[in-house]
Amino acid sequence: MEDEGKDLLLVCHSFGGIPGGAAARGLSKKERLQKGEKGGIIGLVYMTAFVVPEGSSVLEFLGGKHAPFLVPNTPSEGMCIVSPAIESLFHDVDEHTASRLATALVPQAMRALESPAPPQAWAETAYEGRRAFLKCTLDRAILPAIQEKLVEDSGVTWDVRAVDAGHEPHLSQLEKVYETIVEFVEAFQGY
Repeated sequence: MEDEGKDLLLVCHSFGGIPGGAAARGLSKKERLQKGEKGGIIGLVYMTAFVVPEGSSVLEFLGGKHAPFLVPNTPSEGMCIVSPAIESLFHDVDEHTASRLATALVPQAMRALESPAPPQAWAETAYEGRRAFLKCTLDRAILPAIQEKLVEDSGVTWDVRAVDAGHEPHLSQLEKVYETIVEFVEAFQGY
């Protein structure tokens, strides 16, 4: 984007909302245009993703308790796994794909869930009118009520759309997700 001056839409999923939001800081098309630079991020789409403010952590947001499907300190100290994976993450994905993905999951560092979030792009005024959240109404990992609280507690305005899908809507409802993202791209065009 920076070298080629291209526009892009940043789509963040699940925990990816935190590193994605940090990586996008200062890269909005609006900010780049003000500096005489071409291209930039035209908008942010959080797909059942964590919207956690700077200095807070996922664990803190969840009230100091890890999600019930996370098995802490497994397979080793400081790591965690998702169990049961299919029921938590892939329950509405076809059986073959769900099984393959569950088998491919690797442990995650618990520290990632417990560490404070860095400054987030979604909090920047450059993204006013350019923030979207795709709420997954059947999500068993980030429950719909938690998704709503993430958006509400952010203190900024989001274009919220809902899809009847679990935690992996890009696998179970690909066409709907694609159509919705295209709508966001169209809405975010033009400066």
